Amino acid sequence: MSKNVFVTQSSMPDLEEYVQEIKDLWDSRFLTNMGTKHQALEAQLKEYLEVPYLTLFTNGHSALELLLQAYEFEKGSEIDSGPCLVHLIKKDSL
Repeated sequence: MSKNVFVTQSSMPDLEEYVQEIKDLWDSRFLTNMGTKHQALEAQLKEYLEVPYLTLFTNGHSALELLLQAYEFEKGSEIDSGPCLVHLIKKDSL
C-alpha cells in the first residue's frame, strides 16, 4: 500500500480563509461564550429551525444539567433516564 490513511487527521480550511473568518474575534479580543460568532450561530439556527428560542451549550452535559434544574423536580421524583443522567440526578439529590 503506497498511500497513508490518516484516520484521525482533521480537515482544515485554507489558512487565509480561516484567518479572515476569525479576524473580528482577534480585533475584539472577546473569545468567550456569547461573543459575536456565538450570537450569529444562534440566530442562524433559530431561523433555520424556525423556532422562537434556542440556546447553545458547550456540551450535552451542560444542557442536561440545566434541564434538570429548570424543571425543579422534587426530591424523590421518578426520572426515567439513561446512564448519562445518573450522576446529575445524584448531584442534585433527586
